[in-house]
Amino acid sequence: MGVAICPLKRFTGIPCLTCGSTRAAFLALSGDFRGAFLMQPLATALMALAGFYCIAAACAFLMRREIPLPRLPRSRAGKIAFWTAAALLAAANWAYVICNSN
Repeated sequence: MGVAICPLKRFTGIPCLTCGSTRAAFLALSGDFRGAFLMQPLATALMALAGFYCIAAACAFLMRREIPLPRLPRSRAGKIAFWTAAALLAAANWAYVICNSN
């Protein structure tokens, strides 16, 4: 509709890290997974992981089994590696969104 809802994009012209996530979710729900991924890769990947986890949890519930919850690494080096990877993924996604914004 041409109206920027994101305050960062409205005032600076630069999209935020999550700009396009809602539109990507609607595209994914309508079956356009490629379009959703091209619009917002990180949000689409996280939605897919959450969906798979929900399906696994529902199956485990129906089979009366417990599903293990993902845990963060316990060691200091593991935590640093995890958060560094998360920050790099977020930065790469933000750069992609900025380069592909209108």
